[in-house]
Amino acid sequence: VAPTCTETGLTEGKHCSVCNTVLKAQEVIPATGHTEVTDAAVAPTCTETGLTEGKHCSVCNTVLKAQEVILATGHTEVTDAAVAPTCTQTGLTEGKHCSVCNTVL
Repeated sequence: VAPTCTETGLTEGKHCSVCNTVLKAQEVIPATGHTEVTDAAVAPTCTETGLTEGKHCSVCNTVLKAQEVILATGHTEVTDAAVAPTCTQTGLTEGKHCSVCNTVL
């Protein structure tokens, strides 16, 4: 029986099928333990959630340290001042944009 990350295994053994005398005893093979892999953190953005760093086993995919959701940061509003029109140039109304991602709000 092959060992797993968390369960022991056994070597091959032999016994007599008539009297059940053990001819070659099975030996315990220790569990292999998890093979840890780091799941990279993902930074949140203004509109998308992020994730903390986590870990899982690359052999059995057991989650060893769950990633947690980091809330989106939300936009950082900046006011764009109005520009008065002149005789030769058009003007602009007041507006807003995000100083982090430059999305026009």
